[in-house]
Amino acid sequence: MEISINGEFAMAYFPADEGVGGALIAGPGCYPSDVGSLIYLNAGNDLEGVLGRVELAGGRVIMAKTHINDASGNFALFIDSEGNRLALHEGPARSGPAPKAAKTKVKAVKKATASHAVKKVAKKKR
Repeated sequence: MEISINGEFAMAYFPADEGVGGALIAGPGCYPSDVGSLIYLNAGNDLEGVLGRVELAGGRVIMAKTHINDASGNFALFIDSEGNRLALHEGPARSGPAPKAAKTKVKAVKKATASHAVKKVAKKKR
């Protein structure tokens, strides 16, 4: 993690090539808490793998992987090494055709529609 100091505040930035990133900030008025707002972190499609690293990093799991529902996926709660309560979220399991297959289908529909339009125009010219 990239770390910077800005006056009395220290910031560690979550790496993110694209999408949502984030930062941890320490300084005056920033106190660890297990009762404040619950912040969810994206565990991708590997909640168990991320959760397995919590204790190795000095934290403790307080709620194991829990299924929300099929549309929302799973979550878990933990206390980090500083005493903050955090949540991890894993999206729903993906099923159905791969995204490329879906794009191929859309292209086929567009091609068929275009072909139909060309035939219609050619028929009118006759």
